[in-house]
Amino acid sequence: MYGLLHKALCTWVLSLPGGEELQEQAIQLAKIDGKADDFFRFYADSSTDLLLQAICRVTQRPMEECKFEAGLFFLVGVSESGYMHMLKALGDTFFELVENLDSLHESFLPSFPKMKIPSMRPVKINATTMEIHYFSESPGLGPFMMGALQATGKELFDLDIDIRHKEKKDKGAHHDIFQLFVDEAAFPTEDVSKIEKEACTIAMDHTITNDLLPWHFAFDRNLNLVSVGKLLTDRLNCEGKPFEMNLEKVFKIVRPVSTLLHFDELIQLVEDVAFTFLIQKKYLVQRSSADLLVKLDSHMASSSSSIGEKSDLGALSASSLGSFMGGDDLARNSRLEKLASNLKLHGQLNYFAEKDWLVFCGTPSIRSLEELQAQGVCLRQMPLHSHAREMLFGSMFLSASAANSVQVDQKLADLDNSMKEVEDKRKQIDGLLHSILPPIVAESLAKGNIPPAEHYSNVTVLFADIYNFTGISGDIPASELMDLLHELFVKFDDL
Repeated sequence: MYGLLHKALCTWVLSLPGGEELQEQAIQLAKIDGKADDFFRFYADSSTDLLLQAICRVTQRPMEECKFEAGLFFLVGVSESGYMHMLKALGDTFFELVENLDSLHESFLPSFPKMKIPSMRPVKINATTMEIHYFSESPGLGPFMMGALQATGKELFDLDIDIRHKEKKDKGAHHDIFQLFVDEAAFPTEDVSKIEKEACTIAMDHTITNDLLPWHFAFDRNLNLVSVGKLLTDRLNCEGKPFEMNLEKVFKIVRPVSTLLHFDELIQLVEDVAFTFLIQKKYLVQRSSADLLVKLDSHMASSSSSIGEKSDLGALSASSLGSFMGGDDLARNSRLEKLASNLKLHGQLNYFAEKDWLVFCGTPSIRSLEELQAQGVCLRQMPLHSHAREMLFGSMFLSASAANSVQVDQKLADLDNSMKEVEDKRKQIDGLLHSILPPIVAESLAKGNIPPAEHYSNVTVLFADIYNFTGISGDIPASELMDLLHELFVKFDDL
């Protein structure tokens, strides 16, 4: 994982009495090369486990307590890394912030490509109680997330949160469930006024629906498709008969994780929950980018389609689409998300009460030029109102910036190593000079200066010669000769 947990752990340890010494001991025990608290560095799971075990040992605290305490300090790394403003933008209330965390995590993928994205789903139980369903590929992180949630509530919303670990993934549960007791201010205010609802009077016909929502689809309680946008129709391998396709057979839900394709379950998530649907390759028409451009021109020339005319989706009021206008499951979803030959659609569901349908409104989920080409999509197919084009370029910019940052960090690390080597060499030379010369002479030479002349009132100069030194040096081993010279000069020094 990336260094969020490492940074939080080290920050907590430093806050303890004797923290610097404790942190140094832990890093030595964990045998981590380089910085142990680099927020942007990717650490192997084994390194994280070793650091956790080492911190438990030096602090003499149980593992769950260490994780929870680290969670209370996680905002330090977020703030120092410049992401606090993004966290604050997630919502005006604590509940809204948690609702939008998944979207924030997905936006990090271009910068943190190895990130194992967790998922959170908040559920309001009553006016002062909520549950948060936490899905993560890494079991055992529940206590850390509990601390992080408690710290976020206090720092950003001045909430005193009492949090309990209701179900634990590392104890056999499907995922972690946290129960939170909070103030009523943790939840957003309910509903829109009657006047605001009645102010929306437009009812869109098929032509406008197809132009604004070319990737939409709608389905009934039997999960049968009842309306399909023109661009999605063009991509489905349905031989012109999309209404004979069943949602459960063709689509998979990537996010929210662990969500089943059951109408009654989906209808509970229609408000403020982002969905990512994946259509498998075998149900898609495969074509090149050149083919797409030709096909797209024909779509733009005629905004209505036979599919749109057949369905009643055009009768949807603008109010029902207004919100759009504005564990193991995770591992499976991560694999699905990387299959660029599939088509991924990101958006939200709306309930069309008049027909008892669920309507998905969204656009292809694309973060890079490679995905754009591999999924057979071009920019002109992204509705202007969706900001999907801007999101794509933003993701590409973040990815390029992250790559450049990694290169700069590597060059700085190489420079640090080179400077260390130079410093080591300098110390060796200084040591040699001090071993054979008086300190004042050695220091002057080390600084590149000429040693100053010194005056002595009484001086004795000894001239000595070793008789037959050449012959002696040829008759005895070099080591004995060096011992002889050493002993001789020591006696001279004693005179």
